[in-house]
Amino acid sequence: ARAMIRSARQLGLTVLLAGCASNAEQATTPPQLRLQANGSRAVELSITGTSALRGLQATLSYDPEQLIVTAVEAVDQLARLDRVFSADPNAARGRLLFGATDTRRVRLPASGRLFVIAFTPRVVGKTSLAVHQAIGALDGENRVGIADVEIEVELQ
Repeated sequence: ARAMIRSARQLGLTVLLAGCASNAEQATTPPQLRLQANGSRAVELSITGTSALRGLQATLSYDPEQLIVTAVEAVDQLARLDRVFSADPNAARGRLLFGATDTRRVRLPASGRLFVIAFTPRVVGKTSLAVHQAIGALDGENRVGIADVEIEVELQ
């Protein structure tokens, strides 16, 4: 019986430790970005993750022969941050740096819509937009890389 109790205690301890490891993994799961069409002349960038970031910076890539980016606008909760930025779309020529942070240390939403990227087609057909080189700022000096995301859109 003592052997069974020891085994049960060991098993309970093992389960407890596994549960702790699972929570630690969940806390460090990097955020994921998602692009989806928002009408025929815009895409929206959203985020999902287990914890909110302190800031985000990324690069939008596109074919400037196929479309012109006209605006990168923060939406929903992101619009309340005090430092939302993007390079001048007129000077971007296919690569546009954008991001958000807040000097008051307000966090970005852990999930939800972040930006709407509006564009004007130059041609009819399909093209792709990609968000890459995304970096998220965590507490302190910590940074997290975020996987690239791409979408194909129908230009009309």
